[in-house]
Amino acid sequence: MKRAVSLLVLATSLLAGCSHSTRPRVTASPTPSPTAAASEDPRPTADATPTPPPSTGPVGPVGTKVPSGFTPMSATFISDRTGWVLGASPCPSGKGRCDVIARTRDGGASWLAIPSPATSPDHLAQIRFAGERDGFVTGDQLWATHDGGASWHVVRNSDVQLAAAGGRAWISQDGRLYSAPAAGGPFALEASGSQVQSFAVRAGEAVYSDGTSLFRLPHAGSPQRVTVPCSSGASPVVGLGSSTHWFLVCEGDAGLGHQDKQAFQSLDAGATWKPAGTPPSLTGTDIYVTGEGTFVVDHQEIAVYRSGSWRPVLRTDGGVNEGGFESAALGYCIGGFGSESVAAMKLTHDAGRSWRTVAF
Repeated sequence: MKRAVSLLVLATSLLAGCSHSTRPRVTASPTPSPTAAASEDPRPTADATPTPPPSTGPVGPVGTKVPSGFTPMSATFISDRTGWVLGASPCPSGKGRCDVIARTRDGGASWLAIPSPATSPDHLAQIRFAGERDGFVTGDQLWATHDGGASWHVVRNSDVQLAAAGGRAWISQDGRLYSAPAAGGPFALEASGSQVQSFAVRAGEAVYSDGTSLFRLPHAGSPQRVTVPCSSGASPVVGLGSSTHWFLVCEGDAGLGHQDKQAFQSLDAGATWKPAGTPPSLTGTDIYVTGEGTFVVDHQEIAVYRSGSWRPVLRTDGGVNEGGFESAALGYCIGGFGSESVAAMKLTHDAGRSWRTVAF
């Protein structure tokens, strides 16, 4: 199915210098169950007028036990300890599935459920937080919270691709790129001259591809074309490690679930590029640049580029729904593993060297 980004992080909201590509890709995912009636929803009730949080201590609702049978769909982290996972659980009646958000404050060791938008798990796609208070959920609508998930409201009535970094939320909708302050405010049009197919963001700027060319776009500025070394017909996809350290994958046409790829990296914001080998050829690419290497998340696996060579760090049996490295230490992958018939989530705290399955 088409999965909307970091992207990459990425969300990309752990560090200002992290990227979260939001390139849609074909992924394997569990077949959603019919949506249950609202009265069957096991989610904690979101107060329409939440009590302001205290000036000290954690922000957001206390949380309750995550319902059994929780299936993860999308994840976001703002530090190596604090993150959220969007997913669904069977409704109390046993008929249909109800949407749930799980939150951790100890690096995934424990999780609690918090209120989620009042929509259907059939449509929920991505969750991204830019900080403890400000988060977004995509689906057939774009939802936002500014109180740590205690309450949610509709921002736009359309499906979008989403990323957050540097205090701003960025969305791609109908081939156009918009951004808004993560703490609240209207989305302003950033780029309309090209059909945005993928983009990565960091503090104050985005870099996007229209499928053939790459453009650098400062917030409230004009797009600047970036010369790329991709061969004719190849599509550029970029990941941003910092304002100057970029990583590029040139993707050829896919065939039988595979495609030719060539990688390049730049230490001067795309002014010059050096070859970086051949990443995995499985279709679907998100790129994450960290201090421990560059990670490419593909349809069936995650691979890392370290010391001039590529190697896989995690493979799935049922396909990758979403994955990302939000810092040098912490990464996640949601997909099918082993004999499990539903998606599971794995975390790494050592830059992909070892992984463990998350128990919600």
